Amino acid sequence: REFKSLVDFCKRVDMRAVNKRVIESLIRAGSFDHMAKRSQLLAVLEDAVNVALQMQRDEASGQLGLFGESENVAVTDVKLPELEEMAKELMLSEEKEYIGFYVTGHPLDKYRQQMQGTLSIGDLADTCRDGAKVTVSGIISACKRMNDKKGEAMATLVLEDFTSSIDVLIFHKTFANVSAHVEAENTVTISGVLKGEEDSFKLIADDVKPLGDIAPPFKIIAPKNAAGKQTFVKLKKILLQHPGKSPVLLEIEESGQIVRVPDEFCVDAGSELLREQVDSLMKARK
Repeated sequence: REFKSLVDFCKRVDMRAVNKRVIESLIRAGSFDHMAKRSQLLAVLEDAVNVALQMQRDEASGQLGLFGESENVAVTDVKLPELEEMAKELMLSEEKEYIGFYVTGHPLDKYRQQMQGTLSIGDLADTCRDGAKVTVSGIISACKRMNDKKGEAMATLVLEDFTSSIDVLIFHKTFANVSAHVEAENTVTISGVLKGEEDSFKLIADDVKPLGDIAPPFKIIAPKNAAGKQTFVKLKKILLQHPGKSPVLLEIEESGQIVRVPDEFCVDAGSELLREQVDSLMKARK
């Protein structure tokens, strides 16, 4: 039957085989989320284990059952303290640590809009070639700092997004400028050059920035009749009149293809005049 509380679970398992450390791991992995907040369960874990152990001893000696099992459980259960749940970032980090994947969300969920301006790691093999300059975003799932043959600091890391992961090399010249951002669990955007072929790509980093510092993209939908040289010349002129930090995404309506415009055309996405001028241009080309 379903476990009703943490004490109920501890009482019904063999505490010689399932110790407190194992139960703590189950809590941090989210196995008892239907019972209470993880912070509450962790706070009473030791008391719950002690109560359950005493109940198991009493049962073994024949003392349990004098007043009925259900009544005894109710009397000896532990009261959960009033606590706030642990930070979402910590919960997700512990899920990944204890079971190898995220369960209740993803650390990148709040950055989905900003990540539209960069390539998905899973698409690199299909859309890019050796030597291509790319920008990808994700979370650093592994990081190793080291010294190169000259004794200068560098790093290797694994960057992971919703689709896949990629190995990243950060040589000394770049690492000296971005080292503050190169830590496991950091969410970052990395620009660099691809090396390798198909599924064996590595990324040689030129720059690393915190993902939260990246401006959301400015998206333009180009109708079928707008995909001409004259239109794009006018569009470039408009974009250059509104410089900013937001990358520009151009979606070709007919094919659904989305192209990231070179960074020299990044714009101020909050400009109402920019949006009016772009919309006017595209409507005129329909």
